[in-house]
Amino acid sequence: MKSPSILSIQSSVVSGRVGNTVAVPIHTLFGHETLCINSVVLAAHPGIINASKFVMPTGQMDCLLRELEKVKSANNIDAIHTGILVTRDKSMSYANM
Repeated sequence: MKSPSILSIQSSVVSGRVGNTVAVPIHTLFGHETLCINSVVLAAHPGIINASKFVMPTGQMDCLLRELEKVKSANNIDAIHTGILVTRDKSMSYANM
């Protein structure tokens, strides 16, 4: 049986257990192929500290998703696991996949 392929588009934190920092290892533990895109990088969860955030620009997200399509067709992705989308236009990037 083919293992599920999950596209995980979430935040990544340097300290803590949220977003892709946790999702990728858990999906992998269950044998899922996990395609990981970090929508934003934070020092820690925003509820812990008000710190800088490094947000992937929408144009770069669009480019990354288009290039991913060349490697892994959207028809071969079984699920999309999202967390923080940061901006409304980012959600449109995912919808256009």
